[in-house]
Amino acid sequence: MTLNGGVAAYNNSWKRDCFSISDKKIDLQIDHDFWSRTVVMKNTGWIVGNVRVKNTGNIFLRDVKVYIDLDDDSMGFDVHLCDANGDIIDSGAETPYFSFGDLAPGISSTQKSYWWIVKPRFPDFEGSANKKVNFNLYPTFTADFKQQGQPFQSTAEMEKA
Repeated sequence: MTLNGGVAAYNNSWKRDCFSISDKKIDLQIDHDFWSRTVVMKNTGWIVGNVRVKNTGNIFLRDVKVYIDLDDDSMGFDVHLCDANGDIIDSGAETPYFSFGDLAPGISSTQKSYWWIVKPRFPDFEGSANKKVNFNLYPTFTADFKQQGQPFQSTAEMEKA
């Protein structure tokens, strides 16, 4: 079977992984929904995944981003992020990311969706083995400690000349 590239999901394979970053008062939860069992298709097809974040800590988080990168262990195929039309978007120098803006403590973001597709590396390549796709999610943010800080004062003695 010659493959033009594509991927489809098994009906009962929708999965949610939750990750937390905890450091003292900073806590960011990432919810990743994705199809955990897929199949390479002869014709083009792409499938969706979703990302949400929640500030479960006590500190205001600014400029929350989640970078998304896909890795595969196949010699004959490449897995790519694509847009809702199936056009590949991860071929540039910068890793694609979602920007969730600022999150106050206890606030959840809206859901953001991404799509991915599989393309053969070589013309007329036929796959013959099961492979893995790794979804790498890397959050970045700035913790705003100013909103939780208390004023303080230092004193120096100044002697009369």
